[in-house]
Amino acid sequence: MISCMDGKDTGFIDKQGKSIHYGDILQVGLGISDRQRKRVIRFGKHVQLVNADDVNVNYGGYNLSKEHCQRAVIIDHLHAPSI
Repeated sequence: MISCMDGKDTGFIDKQGKSIHYGDILQVGLGISDRQRKRVIRFGKHVQLVNADDVNVNYGGYNLSKEHCQRAVIIDHLHAPSI
């Protein structure tokens, strides 16, 4: 699981302009009824989102896209923030 959530930059940017990293927890959907917490993982060459509570999942989510990022904010980081 560590290789799937190593804190490296995914190349995606959230709605607030912050870089999304593997292992981050995102809130996807900014409305009251469509909010979901998702964990960012790597599966092969893909950046995927899985349920935030599923800590032992290495695959099976859906691929992160720019459209998702426009409706997502980072709410927790696995990695230490860079200085």
